[in-house]
Amino acid sequence: MKELSQKEFPVQAMFELEALDSVGSSQSETDGYLFKLDSVEPLNEEEFKEKEQEIRKGLTEELTQLHFSALISFLHRSAKIKINEDIIRLGR
Repeated sequence: MKELSQKEFPVQAMFELEALDSVGSSQSETDGYLFKLDSVEPLNEEEFKEKEQEIRKGLTEELTQLHFSALISFLHRSAKIKINEDIIRLGR
């Protein structure tokens, strides 16, 4: 999947296909793609369990970052800056 994404293939659109032999297409400004779902492999439970914690950790970190960014944005919007003239005068 990484390789296809790096080559700018429409991976998201490809994963939206659900039924065997279904066909999808995608078009960008410079390229167009037509693809067909030939087969579906069964879920490898062991491999999934091995990667599940890693995926959960990454998603948790991403969610934490989004919450932190939202907090910073909120604080920035609601900030009231007060200039202390006394301190400015002391520095002169």
